[in-house]
Amino acid sequence: MAKKAVRKAAKKAPIKKNPKKAVKKVVKKAVKKAVKKAAKKKVALKKKAAIVKKPASKKKVAPKKKPVAKKSPASNKPRPQGKAGKKKPGKPEPIRASHPIVLEHYDKVTKILTLSDKGKTTAKPDDYVVWTIAKKANIKSIESITGDGNNPPLFDPVPKKSGSDRVFRGSINTQFEFPEEREYNIEFTLEEQPNVPLSTTVDPKIQVNP
Repeated sequence: MAKKAVRKAAKKAPIKKNPKKAVKKVVKKAVKKAVKKAAKKKVALKKKAAIVKKPASKKKVAPKKKPVAKKSPASNKPRPQGKAGKKKPGKPEPIRASHPIVLEHYDKVTKILTLSDKGKTTAKPDDYVVWTIAKKANIKSIESITGDGNNPPLFDPVPKKSGSDRVFRGSINTQFEFPEEREYNIEFTLEEQPNVPLSTTVDPKIQVNP
């Protein structure tokens, strides 16, 4: 590199009175320039080499700490072992049966009220009993339904209207311990005489079987 620079400088050097001196000056300058250029190149190459050698520094990520679950006071208690620790499934509630009884017709001559159960229904304590009036019946409304007055009472609660005068609803008393046949009375009105309440002459029956 230095030799090439000297040659170029020698060619460019102006011819003066003392040509040797002039050439020397020009050569000196060219050499200095060439040396500086070479030094700069070396430094640049070293820097590049250093950048290539150095691996990219990886940031150290601190491991995440797992959250520590706080122990509740209940968890400190010893757990029951064996069969004692198992919860027994609760008994499902018994389905309460419903017994529909339809008032079908009232005979004015015989004074007998015809019922869909032929005058007798079998039920269990706590069962529902629902009385309704047939669509084509000559009966207008049910006024009341009462037990025979014996103990324990047949109905608890006492049958009451359920939405209209044509529907009554009640429950069999839960106090029955032995099978019993009990009578009850129905008070009703006719379409022809809505203001005159009538009562069953032959009381219907309910057989209670605990």
